[in-house]
Amino acid sequence: MIRPGGHFEDELLDNAPVWILASDRTSGLVRAANRFAREELKLDQDDFHKLSEKMFWGNERERDELIRRQQEFGKATAEVEWIRPDGQTTWAIVSCQADPSDATHVLWWITDNSNQKISQLKLQQHQQLVEQVLDFLPIAVFAKDVKNNLRYVLDNRKSKEMFGSPSSGVVGKNDAEISGPEIAKIIKKQDLEMIRTGQPFFIPKRLMELPDGDLCYINTRKVLVKGPDGQPSLIVGVSEDITDQVEAERALKASEKRFHELVAGSPVGIFLTDARGAFIYVNEQWQKASGLTNAEAAAQGWAEALHPDDAERVKKTWQDYLENDHAEPCLQEFRFVRPDGQVTWVSSTVVAFKNDDDQVVGFIGSNTDITRRKQFETKIELSRDEANRANAAKSEFLSRMSHELRTPLNAVLGFGQLLQLDRENLTAKQAEGVAHILDAGEQLLHLIEDVLDFSRAESGNLSIKIQKISVSGVLQEAVSLVTDMAIQYQVELVTTPDADIRVLADQRRLQQILVKLLNNAIKYNRKDGRVEITVSSRQGGVVRINVMDTGRGIRPEDEARLFKSFEKITGPGDQMSGTGIGLSISKKLAELMGSTLGYSSKIGVGSDFWIDLPAATLDASAAQAFELTVNPELEADLRGMRILYIEETTSGIDPMLKLAQHIEDCAVFVTSNALEGIALAKSMRPDIILMGMNLPGLDGFSALELLGKDTRTNEIPVIAISSVVSPEVVQKGLAVGFAHFLTKPLKMNPFFQAVVDARTRKLQSESEGKRATLASH
Repeated sequence: MIRPGGHFEDELLDNAPVWILASDRTSGLVRAANRFAREELKLDQDDFHKLSEKMFWGNERERDELIRRQQEFGKATAEVEWIRPDGQTTWAIVSCQADPSDATHVLWWITDNSNQKISQLKLQQHQQLVEQVLDFLPIAVFAKDVKNNLRYVLDNRKSKEMFGSPSSGVVGKNDAEISGPEIAKIIKKQDLEMIRTGQPFFIPKRLMELPDGDLCYINTRKVLVKGPDGQPSLIVGVSEDITDQVEAERALKASEKRFHELVAGSPVGIFLTDARGAFIYVNEQWQKASGLTNAEAAAQGWAEALHPDDAERVKKTWQDYLENDHAEPCLQEFRFVRPDGQVTWVSSTVVAFKNDDDQVVGFIGSNTDITRRKQFETKIELSRDEANRANAAKSEFLSRMSHELRTPLNAVLGFGQLLQLDRENLTAKQAEGVAHILDAGEQLLHLIEDVLDFSRAESGNLSIKIQKISVSGVLQEAVSLVTDMAIQYQVELVTTPDADIRVLADQRRLQQILVKLLNNAIKYNRKDGRVEITVSSRQGGVVRINVMDTGRGIRPEDEARLFKSFEKITGPGDQMSGTGIGLSISKKLAELMGSTLGYSSKIGVGSDFWIDLPAATLDASAAQAFELTVNPELEADLRGMRILYIEETTSGIDPMLKLAQHIEDCAVFVTSNALEGIALAKSMRPDIILMGMNLPGLDGFSALELLGKDTRTNEIPVIAISSVVSPEVVQKGLAVGFAHFLTKPLKMNPFFQAVVDARTRKLQSESEGKRATLASH
């Protein structure tokens, strides 16, 4: 036992710089302690035995294990977690053995090992960090021990993949075990040379076989590291897999070779420029067209070959393209003038090519020789002019012939009708002859009209006037014109009642088309047949008029000739009158009106000819709303008013301008731009603002909010005008401050009444405000 004031050995133990304790083997109570332990525990000499050595163990199982080993081997030592008197956990080297003087006691030697343990942990962490960094690198890192037969002592993940295996790596092996004797011999020779000279070594593009059998190219760099004694200790190296780079270089060289071969043999002129647009290369075909060599075309020299009439335009277009966006190609047509005077027309296309950072690094262009095309276009232009002159002469001739033919035809028909009126004095045979004269005269008149219309359509001189028309009115007129013919051919005419559908078309030309379709439907029908006319609205704002017959139908072999001029589609025994240009003229008239004429047919069942026309919009009908009469009292209230109309479509502007002309001293200002309208409101202070709800970029609610935030406009009444209004929208609009919510098409008197009411409320509000101001004073 350690007793203060004991023998010389006890004095040594008492002053040792370690804890020395004697504890009861069973209870763990401390029976004795050296001075160092007592000072650490801050206990008096008589009080230390109140402690148990068990309280200092971080893990009591470690203590039990140490006691077990001590009992088995006589003495045991371990590195354990130890709890200091201040409560901190540290590391300690603990040894124990039985007390020679008392078998029930255990002697403990405790040495604080925290500093060494912390250093050890930091070293381990550093080693782990280095290993992680090395494993993260995309290159192989290795080290060889110079003094141990150049065996590897370090590798990383990449070196394991390239030289060994993911599990075993190369540590402990030499090059003969990794690469085979021949390559190992070469590597050893390089390493010995490094050891001798101390100089780094570089091995470029070495071809090697990977463990999985694939071939790869690597670059290897090695340096010599000396030990503390100044002698060579390690050879440290890195190897980089450059297979992708080598293959890319080969592909680039092959691509460049192919490019030069293609460009050199191309029938198209090819040129390259740098990022500033300076020429750096032109191929042989480009040189042939321009008459310049590659050196002469370099930089801006290419412009010297431009035709004087094209030079300024081409250079300006090219400069604008260089300075602006290169999203689209630069397209031009111009002329080169060779030194020998030969002129070559080319069509030029230039595109930018960019690097991976989307930066323009140059331009590539092509010039296609279009000289023959230009010459052909010139010939076509001359031929077109000649054809136009001939067509004009033909139209003039037909016009004159029409006049010349109409004069005698008028006499023929006139006197024929007089004879028919005097049929009581005619024999039956004479009356039949007069009827034939009148019928032939009518056919001749229709023939003259058809030929003139055909000529005008061919020459582009046919006048078309598009307006909003009622389909039912045109149909009624067309049906009335063919009713007698239907009775003659014993064909029933059926029209489906329709609403007042309106379309955009030329009324006279539409009627002309319908009459021709009805004529054909009657003539090519069967006895007691039927012709049905229907009108329907379709998707996309289209109105379709169908003329359906119960005739024999159109044979497939005749379909290609159906709309050709002067082609009559007849069957066996047919003796139909006409010129064969009715459908041709009808198709041209439909196209001139922006419409489509088509058909479907089934043999033995009949044919269905139809025309698709653009439907008239609500805006067009709104234009008619202002042509009604105005209540005189309302008109008087509107005089002198200034109205600002902010309308989303221009079709609503004309009616408002008519309003300004209709009401005395009433000025209407219109705009289709919301922001412009708000600016006008601030500057002119109108009496009323009419606000469209679907304004581009800014709806009516947003515009009203902006007006309400400005003291110059927040008192001006604003009336909302919309083509589609739900009760919820109206309620919302009135809640946020609209004076009224009106729906298109506008009815004049209710519209004017809303304007007058809004203005009256404004005036009353201003009057009440003035009275309140006077009362306050």
